[in-house]
Amino acid sequence: MFGRLRAGVSAAALGLVLCGPASAADLFVEEPGARWQGFYIGGHLGYAKADSYFFDSTDGDENARNDGNLLGGLQAGYNWQDGDIVWGVQVDGSAVGLEGGNNDYIQAEVNFLGTLRGRLGISLGDIMVYGTAGVGLVTGDAASSTAPNVRDRFAEPVWVAGGGAEFALDDRVSLGGEFLYFGETGTFNGHDDEGRVEGIYSGRVFLNIAMNDAGSSSRGANISPAGGPDGNRWQGLYVGGHLGYGSVQDFSFDSSGQTGGPHNLGNFVGGLQIGYNWQNGDIVWGLEADASATGMEVGEWDYAFAEVDYLASVRGRLGVDLNQILVYGTAGVGFVGGAGASSSIPTVKDNFLEPTYVVGGGLEFALDERVSVGAETLYYGETGTFSADDDEGQIDGIWTGRVTVNVRM
Repeated sequence: MFGRLRAGVSAAALGLVLCGPASAADLFVEEPGARWQGFYIGGHLGYAKADSYFFDSTDGDENARNDGNLLGGLQAGYNWQDGDIVWGVQVDGSAVGLEGGNNDYIQAEVNFLGTLRGRLGISLGDIMVYGTAGVGLVTGDAASSTAPNVRDRFAEPVWVAGGGAEFALDDRVSLGGEFLYFGETGTFNGHDDEGRVEGIYSGRVFLNIAMNDAGSSSRGANISPAGGPDGNRWQGLYVGGHLGYGSVQDFSFDSSGQTGGPHNLGNFVGGLQIGYNWQNGDIVWGLEADASATGMEVGEWDYAFAEVDYLASVRGRLGVDLNQILVYGTAGVGFVGGAGASSSIPTVKDNFLEPTYVVGGGLEFALDERVSVGAETLYYGETGTFSADDDEGQIDGIWTGRVTVNVRM
């Protein structure tokens, strides 16, 4: 399987060389009026679901559970443009928490999707319509019915194909929608069983930030410095994306009378954020709202478990402007969403959405007048008690760390 992955990457690289309109040195020269040409970064948030699952030892319905979930993360790429034709390469990573299983305890969980793809499209002025194909990576873990709390990790290369459309909000910011299909994985181990994921559908909305102003000459717009009066760099509305990692601090279920258990699986977190900053001198304060997809899972010795599928928050931020660097603290209200199941019927899950507090801090580095990258850590406090079929459970805190990309509008 990895041989096919290397072959796909080699073919993609060869295709770029053969289809390039000029020498390698000329490929990165921006054409006047080429709205879509150049390097871009951004974030995305969407939904994914497996086509189906297969397990070798299953006699019954191996798709008794096939749970879709949110996905979110970051992407980066480069476009070339010749007239109305646009082509390029994109790499992205998405946190997700898909889960499938049969009527017994057999299950597989997908917690990360990555791609390296070519894109080929047509520019219709402010709109680009494109198709895309390349190689993907599906990672997760699997367990058998004999030991459902013993997980084997897997990472399987696949093909990926899809299409989308992108709309230019201005000379540097675009908003779009995209559909991707990930092909069937190879066979992976699930303790003493084997399984595979037979395809994954995904749809996402995304925000891209061009790291140049290639389109300004054709669109007649000038890129003005961000911020309000007196050159306040951080002031104003911003949007962006994030990708990182999170882990449950601890957990408990009423039926066991104990805290913790045999597995506490952290996972990637990724999504989008939007906020507004005010600035007075070196002091910056503001509000931010965000939503993150994830797939953390915790379980007891007797098979009771809970999964965290998404995190959200509305927070205040207070920081100090150190010229190109903003250092800040943050606090507010958080939301933890997921599902829980008891040891008596582990395939029947009750959904929950629990409010909690969230605190943290971070820093942002300004790449230019509009774009910044940063790092942030957040702690989500203890949830209330949620139902898990005939049991009850509680998440006793979640730690997350993530990298961020923001563009000021």
